Amino acid sequence: MRKLIVFFLSIMMISACVSINKLGVSNLSYLYQGESNFADVRFVPFHTSEDVSRVYFKLELSGLLYEEPEPNADYQAKFKISYQLYQGFTTHTLIDSGSMVYNDALFFGSSMPFSSSFEVRTAYPGEFVLNLALTDLNADNTYTTYLELSKQSDYSRQNFLILNEFGRVIFDEFPGVSNDFRLMYKDSLSTNLFVRYYNRDFPIAVPPFIIDKRMSFDYKADSMFDVKLVNGQTPVLRLKEKGFYHFQIDTSVREGVTMFKFLKGFPEVITPGQMLEPLQYLTSRKEYDDLRSNENPKTAVEEFWLNNAGHVERARKMIQRYYLRVQDANRYFTSYLYGWKTDRGIIYIIYGKPNVVYKNDNLERWIYGEEGNIMSITFDFLKVENPFTSNDYLLTKSPTYKESWYMAVNNWRR
Repeated sequence: MRKLIVFFLSIMMISACVSINKLGVSNLSYLYQGESNFADVRFVPFHTSEDVSRVYFKLELSGLLYEEPEPNADYQAKFKISYQLYQGFTTHTLIDSGSMVYNDALFFGSSMPFSSSFEVRTAYPGEFVLNLALTDLNADNTYTTYLELSKQSDYSRQNFLILNEFGRVIFDEFPGVSNDFRLMYKDSLSTNLFVRYYNRDFPIAVPPFIIDKRMSFDYKADSMFDVKLVNGQTPVLRLKEKGFYHFQIDTSVREGVTMFKFLKGFPEVITPGQMLEPLQYLTSRKEYDDLRSNENPKTAVEEFWLNNAGHVERARKMIQRYYLRVQDANRYFTSYLYGWKTDRGIIYIIYGKPNVVYKNDNLERWIYGEEGNIMSITFDFLKVENPFTSNDYLLTKSPTYKESWYMAVNNWRR
């Protein structure tokens, strides 16, 4: 009889003196290269105590290689999740490490995901970087990524866990878009969550050579309400109105967990109106106003691309390419506003995927071209402290980008 599922766990603790943190000097451009990894794996951190954080993960096993370990045996996948925990991107001291090895026979030929979790040692207070690797041991493929763990406050995002109506962890990138959900706070004795609701229309990013100032955020909520906690959990919730909802244990601080109600289908671009808006990056103000004045947004979008492409087939390819970048920008760079509206979003859409990406605790550096080449273009994005998101970055603007910007835009329009 075929085995249902077999998995085994082995934790191998590694001495801090034998590992060096290379994240701060490694090219992390693979983070923005689309769905190129061999298996879809997602990680969610949750601070369970002052000394420990638990990392939940979900893996789509369809990307793994199943093999017979011996003749006439069940086909099995064999994979490993390993981690290394550092205090920041550039420090060399290893705080914690380990690996878990799993065998699976149950999901052979199935689309069902595999999920589990593990603990890491994270002392309060602190800021940490968790370097993660998924290895398909049958195929000898490895996918690496990282998580930033923020443990400076008991009230911030990672002290909450987002669950579905059945109490299982939600791994969706944007769980508030359409899902029913529960929120769980780490302290089961807490009895109340305070919710601030915001519905704001934020401006889009401007070209990189235009020096602008971000307007200060008005923290006065459009409305407020509260939600009861029982054993640290809310009842099943659903976000009704478009905007974002900031859930807090303590309103005397700004930290909390924010849930976003974006347009249906987000991060995909699925309506002509959604396709029209990002054309602001390729048009003058008058051109865009003319496009908006068209009573039929679908016609306006099609005519724009056809007029610039010259013929239908090229227009179709340009549309596919442009809006794939818009969707990727939504997926990678969304914060409290759509990813395509952000500084990283506008650069990604117009220039494409960066060749080199470096990160530290407060900076992302993107390089287009060969590193060190005088013809290459470098963009620096500074991390912004934002109570609603940890994914907010501002570009360091410069007039020197003007020529490259217009060249890139013209490449889209010729």
